[in-house]
Amino acid sequence: MPHVYYFLGHAFNDANRQPEAQQVWRALVCRNHFAYPPRGDASDSKHDRVEPLPGDNTEAYRTGWRKYPTPQSLKKGSLDVTFINPYPLIVRRCSTRKGSH
Repeated sequence: MPHVYYFLGHAFNDANRQPEAQQVWRALVCRNHFAYPPRGDASDSKHDRVEPLPGDNTEAYRTGWRKYPTPQSLKKGSLDVTFINPYPLIVRRCSTRKGSH
């Protein structure tokens, strides 16, 4: 199964669908925290629903966030300047053994 996830990720990437590619690759290396295929319904049947990572926000929010001209204008301790690690310490990679998916 890992080889399928690897090549599917590359196919998405080659089709200019980077968020979906990254989602597949995250499932490849950490299947107990990042599921593939994604859970729930996709609003567009031709594209996967991409699960947000910790610290993700909307494009409009990020565009507004860029208005800060200097690092000093950011509020210390806010979520905008706090790193949230999206990769947990305990991971279970996609197995190559039969029957262990």
